[in-house]
Amino acid sequence: MSTTARHKHTIPQGKLEEVEQLKDLINKHNVICLARMDKLGARQLQFIRKKLAGTIFIRMSKNRLFNIAALQSDKKNIKSFIEQIDGSTSYIFTDLNPFKLKLFLDKNKVNAPAKVGDIAPKDIIVREGNTGFPPGPMISEFKEVGIDSMVKGGSIYIKNDVLVAKKGEEIGRMLALVLSRLNLNPMEIGLNLYSAFDEGIILTDADLNISVESTLAQLKTAISNAINLSIEVAYPTKENIAFIIRKAVLSAKSLVLTAGIISKDTIRDLLSKGYITALSLSSRIIEVDPNALPSDLKEKLKRKGVSEKKPEKPEKKEDKKEEKKDLGFGSLFG
Repeated sequence: MSTTARHKHTIPQGKLEEVEQLKDLINKHNVICLARMDKLGARQLQFIRKKLAGTIFIRMSKNRLFNIAALQSDKKNIKSFIEQIDGSTSYIFTDLNPFKLKLFLDKNKVNAPAKVGDIAPKDIIVREGNTGFPPGPMISEFKEVGIDSMVKGGSIYIKNDVLVAKKGEEIGRMLALVLSRLNLNPMEIGLNLYSAFDEGIILTDADLNISVESTLAQLKTAISNAINLSIEVAYPTKENIAFIIRKAVLSAKSLVLTAGIISKDTIRDLLSKGYITALSLSSRIIEVDPNALPSDLKEKLKRKGVSEKKPEKPEKKEDKKEEKKDLGFGSLFG
Protein backbone atom coordinates (compact mmCIF):
# COMPACT_ATOMS: atom_id res chain seq x y z
CA MET A 1 0.00 0.00 0.00
CA SER A 2 1.33 3.43 -0.94
CA THR A 3 2.05 6.17 1.55
CA THR A 4 -0.76 8.25 0.02
CA ALA A 5 -3.33 5.47 0.56
CA ARG A 6 -2.21 4.99 4.16
CA HIS A 7 -2.54 8.73 4.74
CA LYS A 8 -6.10 8.79 3.38
CA HIS A 9 -7.24 6.10 5.84
CA THR A 10 -5.55 7.64 8.87
CA ILE A 11 -8.16 8.85 11.40
CA PRO A 12 -7.27 12.22 12.94
CA GLN A 13 -6.30 12.01 16.60
CA GLY A 14 -8.90 14.65 17.49
CA LYS A 15 -11.74 12.46 16.22
CA LEU A 16 -10.42 9.42 18.09
CA GLU A 17 -10.31 11.45 21.30
CA GLU A 18 -13.81 12.79 20.67
CA VAL A 19 -15.17 9.25 20.27
CA GLU A 20 -13.48 8.15 23.51
CA GLN A 21 -14.88 11.15 25.41
CA LEU A 22 -18.38 10.54 24.06
CA LYS A 23 -18.18 6.85 24.94
CA ASP A 24 -17.12 7.75 28.48
CA LEU A 25 -20.06 10.15 28.83
CA ILE A 26 -22.52 7.56 27.49
CA ASN A 27 -21.30 4.90 29.92
CA LYS A 28 -21.22 7.31 32.85
CA HIS A 29 -24.79 8.67 32.63
CA ASN A 30 -28.16 6.91 32.86
CA VAL A 31 -29.98 9.41 30.65
CA ILE A 32 -28.94 10.63 27.20
CA CYS A 33 -31.07 13.22 25.40
CA LEU A 34 -31.14 14.40 21.81
CA ALA A 35 -31.89 18.09 21.40
CA ARG A 36 -32.13 20.75 18.74
CA MET A 37 -30.84 24.24 19.41
CA ASP A 38 -33.66 26.19 17.78
CA LYS A 39 -31.79 29.45 17.11
CA LEU A 40 -30.51 29.31 20.67
CA GLY A 41 -28.26 32.23 21.55
CA ALA A 42 -25.00 31.94 23.44
CA ARG A 43 -26.41 33.88 26.40
CA GLN A 44 -29.39 31.55 26.82
CA LEU A 45 -27.24 28.45 26.44
CA GLN A 46 -24.93 29.82 29.14
CA PHE A 47 -27.97 30.41 31.39
CA ILE A 48 -29.14 26.79 30.96
CA ARG A 49 -25.68 25.43 31.68
CA LYS A 50 -25.35 27.62 34.77
CA LYS A 51 -28.83 26.78 36.05
CA LEU A 52 -28.29 23.02 35.67
CA ALA A 53 -24.59 22.98 36.51
CA GLY A 54 -23.56 19.61 37.88
CA THR A 55 -26.72 17.89 36.67
CA ILE A 56 -26.36 18.01 32.87
CA PHE A 57 -23.52 18.04 30.37
CA ILE A 58 -24.23 19.46 26.89
CA ARG A 59 -22.00 18.31 24.05
CA MET A 60 -22.06 19.44 20.43
CA SER A 61 -20.57 16.75 18.21
CA LYS A 62 -20.93 15.17 14.79
CA ASN A 63 -23.68 12.58 14.57
CA ARG A 64 -21.32 10.04 12.97
CA LEU A 65 -18.87 10.26 15.86
CA PHE A 66 -21.66 9.89 18.41
CA ASN A 67 -22.94 6.79 16.57
CA ILE A 68 -19.49 5.18 16.70
CA ALA A 69 -19.14 5.97 20.41
CA ALA A 70 -22.63 4.71 21.22
CA LEU A 71 -22.09 1.38 19.43
CA GLN A 72 -18.85 0.89 21.38
CA SER A 73 -20.53 1.67 24.72
CA ASP A 74 -21.93 -0.73 27.30
CA LYS A 75 -25.51 0.50 26.95
CA LYS A 76 -28.21 -1.99 25.94
CA ASN A 77 -30.69 -1.02 23.22
CA ILE A 78 -28.46 1.93 22.24
CA LYS A 79 -28.61 0.95 18.56
CA SER A 80 -32.35 1.66 18.46
CA PHE A 81 -31.73 5.00 20.15
CA ILE A 82 -29.22 6.31 17.61
CA GLU A 83 -31.83 5.65 14.92
CA GLN A 84 -33.76 8.56 16.47
CA ILE A 85 -31.03 11.07 15.60
CA ASP A 86 -32.34 13.53 13.04
CA GLY A 87 -30.35 16.44 11.60
CA SER A 88 -28.19 18.83 13.58
CA THR A 89 -28.31 17.54 17.14
CA SER A 90 -26.87 18.46 20.53
CA TYR A 91 -26.29 15.71 23.06
CA ILE A 92 -27.23 16.05 26.72
CA PHE A 93 -25.83 13.63 29.30
CA THR A 94 -27.49 13.55 32.71
CA ASP A 95 -28.96 11.45 35.52
CA LEU A 96 -31.90 13.85 35.79
CA ASN A 97 -35.41 12.60 34.98
CA PRO A 98 -35.89 13.38 31.26
CA PHE A 99 -39.44 14.67 31.85
CA LYS A 100 -38.20 17.17 34.45
CA LEU A 101 -35.44 18.26 32.09
CA LYS A 102 -37.95 18.69 29.26
CA LEU A 103 -40.24 20.82 31.45
CA PHE A 104 -37.33 23.00 32.57
CA LEU A 105 -36.08 23.59 29.03
CA ASP A 106 -39.58 24.36 27.72
CA LYS A 107 -40.17 26.80 30.59
CA ASN A 108 -36.98 28.68 29.72
CA LYS A 109 -37.71 29.19 26.05
CA VAL A 110 -37.99 32.79 24.82
CA ASN A 111 -40.27 34.24 22.15
CA ALA A 112 -38.81 35.61 18.92
CA PRO A 113 -40.11 37.19 15.69
CA ALA A 114 -41.17 34.86 12.88
CA LYS A 115 -39.05 34.73 9.73
CA VAL A 116 -39.85 33.50 6.25
CA GLY A 117 -39.74 29.69 6.17
CA ASP A 118 -40.15 29.26 9.94
CA ILE A 119 -42.52 26.53 11.10
CA ALA A 120 -45.24 27.65 13.50
CA PRO A 121 -44.58 25.97 16.90
CA LYS A 122 -48.26 26.37 17.80
CA ASP A 123 -51.44 27.95 16.41
CA ILE A 124 -50.80 31.64 15.73
CA ILE A 125 -53.82 33.86 16.43
CA VAL A 126 -54.11 37.59 15.78
CA ARG A 127 -56.53 39.09 18.28
CA GLU A 128 -59.33 41.57 17.68
CA GLY A 129 -58.55 45.17 18.54
CA ASN A 130 -57.11 48.54 17.58
CA THR A 131 -53.70 48.29 15.92
CA GLY A 132 -52.86 51.95 16.42
CA PHE A 133 -51.79 52.22 12.76
CA PRO A 134 -53.31 54.92 10.54
CA PRO A 135 -55.28 53.84 7.42
CA GLY A 136 -53.06 52.89 4.52
CA PRO A 137 -51.47 49.99 2.62
CA MET A 138 -51.46 47.88 5.78
CA ILE A 139 -55.17 47.14 5.28
CA SER A 140 -54.28 45.32 2.04
CA GLU A 141 -51.47 43.44 3.82
CA PHE A 142 -53.90 42.30 6.51
CA LYS A 143 -56.39 41.16 3.87
CA GLU A 144 -53.69 39.15 2.07
CA VAL A 145 -53.07 37.01 5.17
CA GLY A 146 -56.80 36.65 5.98
CA ILE A 147 -57.19 39.40 8.58
CA ASP A 148 -60.45 41.34 8.24
CA SER A 149 -59.97 44.97 9.31
CA MET A 150 -61.63 48.37 9.11
CA VAL A 151 -60.96 52.00 9.99
CA LYS A 152 -62.27 52.91 13.43
CA GLY A 153 -61.46 56.08 15.34
CA GLY A 154 -58.82 57.06 12.81
CA SER A 155 -56.91 53.77 13.18
CA ILE A 156 -56.94 50.30 11.60
CA TYR A 157 -59.10 48.01 13.73
CA ILE A 158 -59.01 44.19 13.47
CA LYS A 159 -62.64 43.05 13.50
CA ASN A 160 -62.23 39.63 15.14
CA ASP A 161 -59.71 37.00 16.26
CA VAL A 162 -58.07 35.27 13.29
CA LEU A 163 -56.07 32.02 13.10
CA VAL A 164 -53.34 33.05 10.64
CA ALA A 165 -51.20 29.89 10.91
CA LYS A 166 -51.80 26.42 12.33
CA LYS A 167 -49.18 24.51 14.27
CA GLY A 168 -46.67 22.95 11.86
CA GLU A 169 -47.44 25.30 8.95
CA GLU A 170 -44.68 27.26 7.21
CA ILE A 171 -44.75 31.01 7.65
CA GLY A 172 -44.71 32.99 4.40
CA ARG A 173 -43.16 36.36 3.64
CA MET A 174 -46.30 38.49 4.02
CA LEU A 175 -47.39 36.78 7.25
CA ALA A 176 -43.91 37.25 8.75
CA LEU A 177 -44.11 40.96 7.80
CA VAL A 178 -47.60 41.43 9.30
CA LEU A 179 -46.65 39.65 12.54
CA SER A 180 -43.57 41.83 12.80
CA ARG A 181 -45.65 45.01 12.28
CA LEU A 182 -48.04 43.89 15.02
CA ASN A 183 -45.07 43.17 17.31
CA LEU A 184 -46.09 39.52 17.67
CA ASN A 185 -43.29 37.06 18.41
CA PRO A 186 -44.72 33.55 17.95
CA MET A 187 -41.47 31.64 17.59
CA GLU A 188 -39.88 29.84 20.55
CA ILE A 189 -36.13 29.85 20.93
CA GLY A 190 -34.55 27.29 23.20
CA LEU A 191 -33.09 23.84 23.63
CA ASN A 192 -35.74 21.42 22.35
CA LEU A 193 -35.56 17.78 23.47
CA TYR A 194 -36.91 15.41 20.85
CA SER A 195 -35.76 12.02 22.15
CA ALA A 196 -34.30 10.48 25.30
CA PHE A 197 -32.60 7.25 26.36
CA ASP A 198 -33.43 6.39 29.98
CA GLU A 199 -31.65 3.22 31.13
CA GLY A 200 -32.59 1.34 27.96
CA ILE A 201 -36.03 2.90 27.52
CA ILE A 202 -36.40 5.11 24.45
CA LEU A 203 -38.69 8.12 24.75
CA THR A 204 -39.84 9.97 21.64
CA ASP A 205 -40.96 13.57 21.23
CA ALA A 206 -44.60 12.52 21.73
CA ASP A 207 -43.68 10.75 24.99
CA LEU A 208 -41.83 13.77 26.34
CA ASN A 209 -44.53 16.32 25.48
CA ILE A 210 -46.82 15.91 28.47
CA SER A 211 -49.20 18.27 30.26
CA VAL A 212 -48.54 18.40 34.01
CA GLU A 213 -52.11 19.52 34.75
CA SER A 214 -53.66 16.79 32.60
CA THR A 215 -51.37 14.11 34.04
CA LEU A 216 -52.17 15.14 37.63
CA ALA A 217 -55.91 15.04 36.86
CA GLN A 218 -55.56 11.54 35.37
CA LEU A 219 -53.57 10.36 38.42
CA LYS A 220 -56.17 11.73 40.84
CA THR A 221 -58.96 10.00 38.92
CA ALA A 222 -57.02 6.72 38.82
CA ILE A 223 -56.29 6.86 42.57
CA SER A 224 -59.92 7.66 43.37
CA ASN A 225 -61.17 4.77 41.21
CA ALA A 226 -58.65 2.36 42.75
CA ILE A 227 -59.64 3.33 46.31
CA ASN A 228 -63.35 3.00 45.51
CA LEU A 229 -62.80 -0.44 43.99
CA SER A 230 -60.69 -1.64 46.94
CA ILE A 231 -63.36 -0.43 49.39
CA GLU A 232 -66.09 -2.19 47.38
CA VAL A 233 -64.25 -5.53 47.45
CA ALA A 234 -63.05 -4.92 51.05
CA TYR A 235 -59.35 -5.19 50.19
CA PRO A 236 -57.60 -3.45 53.12
CA THR A 237 -54.62 -1.13 52.62
CA LYS A 238 -53.20 1.70 54.72
CA GLU A 239 -54.89 4.18 52.36
CA ASN A 240 -58.42 2.74 52.59
CA ILE A 241 -58.65 0.92 55.95
CA ALA A 242 -60.41 3.84 57.66
CA PHE A 243 -63.07 3.94 54.92
CA ILE A 244 -63.58 0.14 55.02
CA ILE A 245 -64.07 0.17 58.82
CA ARG A 246 -66.49 3.11 58.59
CA LYS A 247 -68.47 1.33 55.86
CA ALA A 248 -68.60 -1.88 57.93
CA VAL A 249 -69.82 0.03 61.00
CA LEU A 250 -72.57 1.76 59.02
CA SER A 251 -73.65 -1.52 57.40
CA ALA A 252 -73.75 -3.31 60.78
CA LYS A 253 -75.71 -0.47 62.35
CA SER A 254 -78.21 -0.47 59.49
CA LEU A 255 -78.71 -4.23 59.85
CA VAL A 256 -79.21 -4.00 63.62
CA LEU A 257 -81.74 -1.18 63.26
CA THR A 258 -83.67 -3.12 60.62
CA ALA A 259 -83.75 -6.18 62.90
CA GLY A 260 -84.74 -4.02 65.91
CA ILE A 261 -81.92 -5.27 68.13
CA ILE A 262 -81.51 -3.03 71.17
CA SER A 263 -78.04 -2.02 72.36
CA LYS A 264 -76.42 1.07 73.82
CA ASP A 265 -75.36 2.07 70.29
CA THR A 266 -78.81 1.63 68.71
CA ILE A 267 -81.32 2.54 71.42
CA ARG A 268 -81.40 6.23 70.49
CA ASP A 269 -81.91 5.48 66.79
CA LEU A 270 -84.55 2.83 67.49
CA LEU A 271 -86.53 5.21 69.72
CA SER A 272 -86.26 7.92 67.09
CA LYS A 273 -87.42 5.50 64.39
CA GLY A 274 -90.32 4.35 66.59
CA TYR A 275 -91.35 7.94 67.33
CA ILE A 276 -91.38 8.86 63.64
CA THR A 277 -93.37 5.71 62.79
CA ALA A 278 -95.87 6.52 65.54
CA LEU A 279 -96.35 10.07 64.27
CA SER A 280 -96.82 8.80 60.73
CA LEU A 281 -99.42 6.28 61.85
CA SER A 282 -101.20 8.86 64.03
CA SER A 283 -101.42 11.31 61.13
CA ARG A 284 -103.34 8.67 59.18
CA ILE A 285 -105.62 7.76 62.10
CA ILE A 286 -106.57 11.40 62.70
CA GLU A 287 -107.79 11.66 59.13
CA VAL A 288 -110.18 8.76 59.68
CA ASP A 289 -111.27 9.27 63.31
CA PRO A 290 -109.85 12.28 65.25
CA ASN A 291 -111.49 11.05 68.49
CA ALA A 292 -109.38 7.86 68.41
CA LEU A 293 -106.25 9.76 69.53
CA PRO A 294 -105.50 11.29 72.95
CA SER A 295 -105.50 15.08 73.16
CA ASP A 296 -101.73 15.42 73.80
CA LEU A 297 -100.90 13.41 70.65
CA LYS A 298 -103.36 15.47 68.62
CA GLU A 299 -101.65 18.61 69.90
CA LYS A 300 -98.25 17.30 68.76
CA LEU A 301 -99.64 16.50 65.32
CA LYS A 302 -101.16 19.97 65.16
CA ARG A 303 -97.72 21.48 65.81
CA LYS A 304 -96.35 19.31 63.01
CA GLY A 305 -98.93 20.79 60.66
CA VAL A 306 -101.29 17.79 60.57
CA SER A 307 -104.90 18.93 60.97
CA GLU A 308 -108.03 17.00 61.69
CA LYS A 309 -110.15 16.06 58.72
CA LYS A 310 -113.75 17.02 59.28
CA PRO A 311 -116.17 14.21 58.42
CA GLU A 312 -118.49 14.85 55.56
CA LYS A 313 -122.16 15.31 56.45
CA PRO A 314 -124.37 12.47 55.22
CA GLU A 315 -127.01 13.44 52.72
CA LYS A 316 -130.57 13.62 54.03
CA LYS A 317 -133.02 10.97 52.85
CA GLU A 318 -135.65 13.64 52.27
CA ASP A 319 -133.41 15.32 49.68
CA LYS A 320 -133.06 12.05 47.84
CA LYS A 321 -136.84 11.64 47.88
CA GLU A 322 -137.29 15.10 46.48
CA GLU A 323 -134.79 14.29 43.74
CA LYS A 324 -136.84 11.22 42.90
CA LYS A 325 -139.97 13.32 42.76
CA ASP A 326 -138.34 15.82 40.40
CA LEU A 327 -137.59 12.94 38.08
CA GLY A 328 -141.30 12.09 37.80
CA PHE A 329 -143.90 13.06 35.21
CA GLY A 330 -143.91 16.68 36.23
CA SER A 331 -140.49 17.14 34.66
CA LEU A 332 -141.85 16.30 31.30
CA PHE A 333 -144.06 19.40 31.27
CA GLY A 334 -141.50 21.85 32.65
